[in-house]
Amino acid sequence: MTRIKLSNFTNADILYLKEYAQVMGPVATALDLLQGENQAYLGCLLPTLGVAMKKLEKNLSGSVPLTFCKPLVLALLQGIKKRFDPLLNDLECQLAAAFHPRFRLMWLQNREPDRVNAVKEAMVSQVEACLKEEDEVAAASSSDTSVEENPEDDWYGTFTQAPVERGSRNVYKSKAETLVGTWLAGLSRVDLGDGAFMGEKVLSKLFIKFNTPVPSSAAVERFFSQGKDILKPKRASLADDTFEMLMFLRGNKHHLRNLGDG
Repeated sequence: MTRIKLSNFTNADILYLKEYAQVMGPVATALDLLQGENQAYLGCLLPTLGVAMKKLEKNLSGSVPLTFCKPLVLALLQGIKKRFDPLLNDLECQLAAAFHPRFRLMWLQNREPDRVNAVKEAMVSQVEACLKEEDEVAAASSSDTSVEENPEDDWYGTFTQAPVERGSRNVYKSKAETLVGTWLAGLSRVDLGDGAFMGEKVLSKLFIKFNTPVPSSAAVERFFSQGKDILKPKRASLADDTFEMLMFLRGNKHHLRNLGDG
């Protein structure tokens, strides 16, 4: 500053910059996470907001009080609550995080423990409904196959089908409660392989159901911007299906690198 003949930063200026970096650091990190591509799932939204709010609140209750940026912290907290309060209380967003193997209900226990039981009950209801649906599909498929292969079995239907009774609601609920209990007792898992879902098709199915939406459109916008690298003037005659396959391969090429590393 002296060499370019400008006024040097005062101690107050330096303190302000340090406080500003301390306050805005969690906000910048949260934005990077939500706009990233590695964890672009709806279930990442509430835990990310929860951590950001907790870090902001820590600035207010820290051992060293803020000199300049306390109004900024209050404005950020108020803004987050105003913008995201409907989502913070949205059951689908809560379930999206609850069925994510990295978060489950750990984030909610740290943020709002009084809501854990309500979300847990909703998880049990979702798993119960999914188990019942899979059982009914399996029963219908088994019945169709049986009729096709052995039409004469219809003659004995009143005797053979009566004992084969599908699980009652209590059976489904009991199994759902066991699954959810085991799931919530598990450790946080970053990977999304079959092992992360305990090998349970129901849990991976519910993860897909609630986590298909993304928390930010940034990753989608970046993906669409790759289209110009494929549909060039010399390739303007690509069929729709071919273009779609090329876009799919380009958007998922990082999985090939991960397989190579393994």
